[in-house]
Amino acid sequence: MYAPTLDAGGTPDGWVALVLDITERRRMEEALRQSEERFARFMQSLPGLAWIKDLHGRYVYVNDAAASAFNCPPDRLLGKSDDDLFPPQTAAQFKQNDQKAQTSDKGIQVIEKLEQADGIVHHSIVSKFPILGPEGSPAFIGGMAIDITDRLRAEEVLADSEERFRQFAENISEVFWMSNLQTTKLLYISPAYEKVWGRTCQSLYEYPRSFLEAIHPDDQERVRTIILEKHALGESTDTEYRVVRPDGSVRWVWDRAFPVRDADGRVYRMAGIAEDITEKKKAEEELKEADRRKDEFLATLAHELRNPLAPIRNATYVLRLAELADAELQGARDIIDRQVQQMVRLIDDLLDISRITRAKLQLRKERVELAAVVRVATEAARPLIDAQAHALTITLPPEPIHLEADPTRLAQVISNLLNNAAKYTEKGGRIWLTAERQDRDVVLAVRDTGIGIASEQLAHVFEMFSQVTPALERSQGGLGIGLALVRGLVELHGGSVAARSAGPGKGSEFTVRLPIVETPVSPPEPGTDGKQRRAGPRRRILIADDLRDSVESLAMLLRLTGHDIQTANDGLEAVQCAATFRPDVVLLDIGMPKMNGLEAARYIRQQPWGKEMLLIALTGWGQEDNKRQTAEAGFDHHFTKPVDASVLENLLARL
Repeated sequence: MYAPTLDAGGTPDGWVALVLDITERRRMEEALRQSEERFARFMQSLPGLAWIKDLHGRYVYVNDAAASAFNCPPDRLLGKSDDDLFPPQTAAQFKQNDQKAQTSDKGIQVIEKLEQADGIVHHSIVSKFPILGPEGSPAFIGGMAIDITDRLRAEEVLADSEERFRQFAENISEVFWMSNLQTTKLLYISPAYEKVWGRTCQSLYEYPRSFLEAIHPDDQERVRTIILEKHALGESTDTEYRVVRPDGSVRWVWDRAFPVRDADGRVYRMAGIAEDITEKKKAEEELKEADRRKDEFLATLAHELRNPLAPIRNATYVLRLAELADAELQGARDIIDRQVQQMVRLIDDLLDISRITRAKLQLRKERVELAAVVRVATEAARPLIDAQAHALTITLPPEPIHLEADPTRLAQVISNLLNNAAKYTEKGGRIWLTAERQDRDVVLAVRDTGIGIASEQLAHVFEMFSQVTPALERSQGGLGIGLALVRGLVELHGGSVAARSAGPGKGSEFTVRLPIVETPVSPPEPGTDGKQRRAGPRRRILIADDLRDSVESLAMLLRLTGHDIQTANDGLEAVQCAATFRPDVVLLDIGMPKMNGLEAARYIRQQPWGKEMLLIALTGWGQEDNKRQTAEAGFDHHFTKPVDASVLENLLARL
């Protein structure tokens, strides 16, 4: 700093210089500037609003976030108070909190609401605190605010969602549960648990092992394995188990568990729904029991029907062997024979459809030639076709078609379709049986000029007990199971069946598609056809049956064919007669008094003289279990009544 010096007259005559060292002041000013810049950068970088007010409530500093929230530029905010910026109620709230902060050593934290420029009332966590001056007393009031509107909204949504979930979980009859993936610790279980398990939910939280202990002892290890191995890996499970309630009652539960994933797709929980299926299980058991009783009834019915049919058929064979001269008597005999065959078919169909529905019918497949099966099937259906005076045309491919099939069951399919066509075609109608090769399949078709099928009924003709309306008016309507049996047998052979008709009165066509095998069938040995009657040597035969008509009619038939016959009417008598008569063949009924047929067979097999005898079960019981039982008792063959005389004669001839 320079200043002039003056003489006595006041005229400048020199200069005086004052030099001051301001280095420290410059350093302090620079430090202050840098501090203010850091403060400004810090305040602008805050994730929320920041401001400073003087003790009169006037703003002396605001960051950009605060200016935006207050809807006023920063330079215009300075010097203004809350009264200038906000509604009276909001300003009063802010001032009241400022006063609390001014008198507080550490400041206060409150939630304040403010309607911002976006028109939304924002909620913020606000921290207000005193800023001390040089004397150590409050000189300013500082404030910071973090907007929590979105968080509160998310919490609201979450709370609403949880409330909806709670109401849903608490009002459904199924048990909903959730557990920790790593610890398998239960996190939640719905109140329905108390109704199903008979225990409180709280007890399960306090003692988680009670869940496994409540499970039926026979199911505990299986459920424990599922929890430890499947649930621990976050795998879905679907299982049924029993729960033993405190009162000793048992409930069945169906439990489906599934993994719960986080936003990144990681499994962190397991959840599940457990449903009380006790009543459903009871209903299933009742259905099984009803099905068992139905099968038992059908078997008993078949047995009771076959018993009287056996002597009738035997009598027709005797009449046939007698070569009646009277044409009327021959006609009466043939009528009886045809009706017996029809009764036998109905009984067999009933039992076969029962086996198919229970998946217990087993095919005895072999390589067969289609033409041979068709020949057997048409022979079986010929009596009904001829009785109705129908014209049957058969067209088969010139080259042999070979199939992997059960020849008896496949012939049954074809004969059923032919019988169906014969029954539902007016007398003097026409029936066509055709077969053609299509790629690797053979397509069999049975077409007729019969009553036809309405379009709305076509989809149901293969269902059990289904009969088209015109068929119900016909005396030969049958049981309504023939086509269901056809479909079941065809599907067991890996094929398919379909029906077509142009409508009522326009005939029907049924087609069967079956896979062809390229390897030809070996030609049959001469004389092995079961239907071919063969003359054989005289046999010693014992017939035992408590139904006297069956015994006497079969004895009469076999005596006429040259055999030496003795009879018995109960199992004990059969055993005694076998010991003295020493027959080559024993025909035993199963259900006999004093000693049943199974017991008699076992006794005979235990005797030295009975080991080589041919034991044949001739019975009205024809179920698979019956055949298994007779085989285990030592029988060589199992024939169901009424037996085909030619089959029996061929068997005797081959001894």
